Amino acid sequence: MKKIILIISVLSNTVVFGQYTLKQIDRKIDSLQTAKLNTEQRIIAYQEQLKQINKELTDWQAKKKQLIAETTGDVIMAKTGEGGAVLRDKPSALGTAIVNIPPNTPIKVFKEYENLYLKVEYNGQTGYVNYSTIAANQEIDDFLSGKSNSNQVPKNSTQTYIVRSVDESNPRFQKLQKLYGRDNAIRIMNKEVWEGMSIGQVIESIGQPQNKSSINTDQGIKEIWEYSQYTLEFFNGAVAKVIKK
Repeated sequence: MKKIILIISVLSNTVVFGQYTLKQIDRKIDSLQTAKLNTEQRIIAYQEQLKQINKELTDWQAKKKQLIAETTGDVIMAKTGEGGAVLRDKPSALGTAIVNIPPNTPIKVFKEYENLYLKVEYNGQTGYVNYSTIAANQEIDDFLSGKSNSNQVPKNSTQTYIVRSVDESNPRFQKLQKLYGRDNAIRIMNKEVWEGMSIGQVIESIGQPQNKSSINTDQGIKEIWEYSQYTLEFFNGAVAKVIKK
């Protein structure tokens, strides 16, 4: 019986498929599986390497763009206002906060804005800051009002009155300054509206709306305030969009 089993075992390893034995095919399969595994590991390593290269390439391109902006005069040196500022990833009150910038902190302001959110650089990070949170800066005002010679075309810019003069002895101004800071008080006194305003600031600036409505959205409840000159959209108690009629 043992001899029969041994003979069957030997025959199973020498069965011929074409010109290959079963043992040769098993060796080939093992070799290919090993080669496959090694190749997959190399692909993963190359993908990680490519990801790192793309990240570095993006960083260096951003540095180049910033250096060109600085050397061509497309950057304005400024400071945050008395209340500080929030650096966001998008030019909107709904943009994700990247970092809180302390009051009176130097920042680089690029001549690029959308809905009065200016692109800025702070501590190596680039994002967008609301115009109202930047300390009074005549060069920025000149740029926003079109007095500068920049070739930058603003995207979807919202026109506002940029007036920096006010009677600071006015009791109302003094009250607003205590509540909202000097820069915001000046803008409110001049009946301006901008993204990021609180409900109280809007009422102080242009009064109660002619009509109010609300809509349920995926992001929450959106309130719509109608004025003769503006339509304001609120999210979470702050102006998210200003539409001038």
